[in-house]
Amino acid sequence: MVDFIETGSGRFVLLLHSSVAGVRQWRALMTEFGDQIHFRAPHLIGYGANPPWSGPSSQTLSDQAQLMAEEAQADAETISNVGH
Repeated sequence: MVDFIETGSGRFVLLLHSSVAGVRQWRALMTEFGDQIHFRAPHLIGYGANPPWSGPSSQTLSDQAQLMAEEAQADAETISNVGH
């Protein structure tokens, strides 16, 4: 299970933070448009309540992308992605 924040209703938008930020960067957007859009902002590996990387080698962007691909498949037929 991925740790995330979620708010709003309407079209589903998955917000992806950069590897040097966190989901806090999306709070203003979520507040401004939460009455029109269903936002979910998952934490990347090692952020929020997600455990730190524990793989056998260094973490890669592909590892983070796999985590987000699993999240994108959760709950919605149509998803828009916004990333930083």
